[in-house]
This record gives sequence, structure tokens and C-alpha cells, in this order.
Amino acid sequence: MNRTFENLPEEKKQQIIKTCMAEFATNGYENTSTNKITEKAGISKGLLFHYFKNKKGLYLYLLKQSADIVHVQIYERLKDLQEEDFFERIKKTAIMKMETFSRYPDEYHVLLKSFLDTPKEIEAEIAALFKEIQQQAIEQNQALLFAYLNESDLREGLTVPFVLEYVMTVMEQFNRSILQQYKGQEEELLEHPDPLLNRLNQYIDVIKHGVYR
Repeated sequence: MNRTFENLPEEKKQQIIKTCMAEFATNGYENTSTNKITEKAGISKGLLFHYFKNKKGLYLYLLKQSADIVHVQIYERLKDLQEEDFFERIKKTAIMKMETFSRYPDEYHVLLKSFLDTPKEIEAEIAALFKEIQQQAIEQNQALLFAYLNESDLREGLTVPFVLEYVMTVMEQFNRSILQQYKGQEEELLEHPDPLLNRLNQYIDVIKHGVYR
């Protein structure tokens, strides 16, 4: 991205970002037209590519913007969370994600489409970006989630590293199953989150207490 873009007046910059985000959220990478973007944003195609070099550069910029929004919205709020139970913090984190996606639906759809239907043209770049995002999340999780799991709370024979690995594996699978279930019906997930939250409570309850009576 050309530094000139960041030096634009904030209102103009946000107008361009909002227009681009909406087009990619609706149409995905392959079907988004830069001609339509420039028409709606009120700028020339030459200027758009001056800012972002090409469509790929623009899309990767929007992915990073979307991830940064989610990161700030969740982890900044986690810093103020008073709940000290590890599993309640896991649950609150999932709820914060839903609330964030409800407030930023275009960013949500851009991230979701890139994950479920990764454009082959930029598959390597997206994988590298997600790896960077994941590393950032791990660092934040260590301080804001993992630190709240105490070995003294675990039943005999279990260790903190094992439980953390187990919980994050289960939650990752939970997230993947939800994304697949709502693929093509993302608005339903945003507008009616209660079934998801009920299912999340069941997952947390089973992880925390097991399945035997």
C-alpha cells in the first residue's frame, strides 16, 4: 500500500475503505469489480491502484484491517473483564466475537469468505497473514485467557498445558463447524445468535465438567 493513502483526510480514507469492504464482503475476491469500487468511491482506477498497487494488494489490506478491528474490539475489552474463571472468560470471548461481527458485518464477511473460499491467486499471502494474526492472538491469549487456568483447579493427573491444548482444540473445531454450518447463511448467524450461544454453553459445560453423571 502506498503511504499516500494513509495521509488522506480520515473521512475520505474511511469512505474508500467502507466502499471496498462492502464490495468484497458481498461478492468475494474473484467477483469484485474494481471498476464498480472506483465508481462508488468516487475515485479513478489509476488512483486506486496508486494507493494499493493492484486488486490483490487492496484485498490483503482489507483483510488486515478486518483482523485488526476484531483484535482491538475483543482483546481491549478482555483487559477490562472482571471475571476470573477461565471457562467464563472463554465464553465471554466467543460472545465478544459475535458482538463485534454484528457491529462490523462487512469485515466479518471479508474474513469469513477469505477463510472458507480462499482465493487461489493469493492463497500463500493469506496463509502468511493468518499465521501472523494467529501468533498475535496466542500472545494475547497467554495474558488474558491462559493465565486464568490454575493447576489447583484441575483434577488429579491433568496439567495446565494439556488442558489448554485440549480446550483450544475443541473450541477451534467448534468455530470451524459453525462456519461450515452457516456458510452462505452468515446473516442468519449474525441476526439470530441464540442457537449458537446455547451450543457454546453446552460445549463449555462438557469441557468443564465432563460427560459422566
